[in-house]
Amino acid sequence: MVTELLRDRILAVDATADCNSIDEIGRGWGSVAYTVPSRAGDWVLRVPRFADGYLMGGDLRREQALMQYLRQYRLPIPKEIILFENNSGQLLGALHKYMHGTAANVYLQQAHANRTRFCETMGCLLAQVHSFPVTDELQAAVPTFDLYPDKYIELIERTLDKLSDRSRAWVIKMSREFAARGGSSGAPSVLVHGDIAPHHILVNQDGEVNGFIDFGESMIADPALDLAGIIWSFGRTLGSRIMKSYSEHGGYIDANFHHRVEFYWQMVPLFFIADGDQVDDGSDFHLGIRQLAARVAAYTKSH
Repeated sequence: MVTELLRDRILAVDATADCNSIDEIGRGWGSVAYTVPSRAGDWVLRVPRFADGYLMGGDLRREQALMQYLRQYRLPIPKEIILFENNSGQLLGALHKYMHGTAANVYLQQAHANRTRFCETMGCLLAQVHSFPVTDELQAAVPTFDLYPDKYIELIERTLDKLSDRSRAWVIKMSREFAARGGSSGAPSVLVHGDIAPHHILVNQDGEVNGFIDFGESMIADPALDLAGIIWSFGRTLGSRIMKSYSEHGGYIDANFHHRVEFYWQMVPLFFIADGDQVDDGSDFHLGIRQLAARVAAYTKSH
């Protein structure tokens, strides 16, 4: 919801903004996004959805800190994010300039889509993001995680009681096998986007990625996480082409890289299952259940 206080704060930044024509353009778990028309150039306003945990806006604060750090590099990202708070310090919203482009999933459905150029530029961009030096300033902007012990063990524990007996047994099996092979221990620690999704990638009409947005889940962690997001977003065929470009542009691919990508991809449905029943109509929860069942069935058939 865009409150009158938020409208006043927007006008204080840009007096030409048309706050009577604000329009919702999308919503994620953490925030709702709106366009704000302006004669000085349109804006995107993101408003936190919930009043607890990271969903209260911790992700937006993290993104603002990271964007400030990344301004020194030539990247197709929002150059500045303006945060709005109330008198108690509660985050009301975040504002940044509108980035033009077509969401990758929409672009790739077009008959004229240049998939080759898309895969080349997406792989190159990911390799560039992963190559940034992990400085003290970067570590101050985003957290550092060893993904398996810091993230996935807790995620699995939170979701096991929501799964069918068959899915539960499979998740436990995959988790134990991953841990036995070293888990994420020894993986490179680089800046990762952390939330690769088709609507976070904008594409121009030539197929070039010209917008990379929503860094609210960014962290210093295993680069394989982003490539798992690529496969989840675009499938294995395009995913393998993007990974080839990623490797050709200097991306981090070590001996266990593909194994870690596969595990993170296998576990993607658990993120939907963990909290999806608390958001909107629960459709994300049911999507996660279906996706996990499909993974279990495919694995069982191939083994």
